[in-house]
Amino acid sequence: MRRIARKVFNPLMAKEIFIDLFRTKSFDDIWYWLLLAVAWSLTTYWTMGVGNQDAREAREKGGKYLVDFEELVGIYCERINNSIEKYGTSVILVISFILASLATLGFWFWILFAQALFLLLFPLCMTSLVTIYFASRQAEDPVSGQDLIKRYRKLRLVKQTIGVFAISTASFWGAIVTFRLPAI
Repeated sequence: MRRIARKVFNPLMAKEIFIDLFRTKSFDDIWYWLLLAVAWSLTTYWTMGVGNQDAREAREKGGKYLVDFEELVGIYCERINNSIEKYGTSVILVISFILASLATLGFWFWILFAQALFLLLFPLCMTSLVTIYFASRQAEDPVSGQDLIKRYRKLRLVKQTIGVFAISTASFWGAIVTFRLPAI
């Protein structure tokens, strides 16, 4: 029985399977597409740090749910505005450098992994800018109640629209790259 078990489970074979699972071939790798789907699902669901279910309950039930929703949105808006005041310039410089480096490595030097990361991170940065705009607008012109829910839903719709274009662009570009390059 032990001889059979040793032949079936080979540690070297398990190592090869593990390495094959996590190889970074970017567009033809299932892990990239899972990461893309999870990133956009989380980004659109947790708009302003508040789950869509909380917004739905605030809209439908009102009362305590609406008060909790307003407080949560207020906390996250204040947190975002304070972070932008303290670290905004530094973060923008670092993110700009990273995105420019990925774009250069990916589209000038044709490194597929850099292309995949750029197509994942650039739209996520755009949604972050939209969120920052929402937080600053809420600080300058605060609204509450159903108006806040409408503003929240517009922000979520904008994020979903960016997500649809991002996933479509990544899929289209991934198909072009996959069919253009010979199998490795």
